[in-house]
Amino acid sequence: ILIHGGSWVGGDKNDMNYLVNIIKQNLPTYAIANMNYRLATTGNPAFPMQINDIQLLISTLKANRFNFGISEQFGLIGVSAGGQLSMLYSYGFNDSSDVKMVCSIVGPTDFTDSNYTNNPIMVNSFAGVTGVNYNDNPTFYQQISPLFRATSTSPPTLLLYGNQDPLVTTTQGVNMHARLDELGVYNEFNLYNGGHGDWAVPDQLDAYGKLVTFIQHKF
Repeated sequence: ILIHGGSWVGGDKNDMNYLVNIIKQNLPTYAIANMNYRLATTGNPAFPMQINDIQLLISTLKANRFNFGISEQFGLIGVSAGGQLSMLYSYGFNDSSDVKMVCSIVGPTDFTDSNYTNNPIMVNSFAGVTGVNYNDNPTFYQQISPLFRATSTSPPTLLLYGNQDPLVTTTQGVNMHARLDELGVYNEFNLYNGGHGDWAVPDQLDAYGKLVTFIQHKF
């Protein structure tokens, strides 16, 4: 299942078509669901709405698995906001253990990170997306942070991040990697030279190669 980015308020599944092609070319026996989800607006906060949309898709795929010729095992791959949604669902809402792997490409992991909470622009942006101000309810921001939802039974995780990302700071990936290590959850962390996914072509090819290998070995 591919989950696009767009700061929870924009983006479209067509943004993930490049990954559809990579997976089809390298993993022809895998089924791909490239999803849209409802975008957050004033009065329609991202959470739990977008998590509910992932749950609805998984339930629909499971109900139609014989028609589609697919299994009941899922891997989630998300970019940016989609990476956060992928991890949040996999760690906090994977009650039936259907999700067997998750990949976050520059996805936020901790909304309580001081790089965010000390930045008024980011605090206001997140308040607009969630409908909740951080200073009023920091516990809510823990609940939507994959860092705080991971457990020892979380699925294997691939983390792909940039070391000069102005939106998702290096601490987001580094701390998620450390937390998963602490829990004993298999994970691979890769830090590339560049910003919010806009890495040099060799690094992009390396990242996608690692994703294909991770899927082959863990899913």
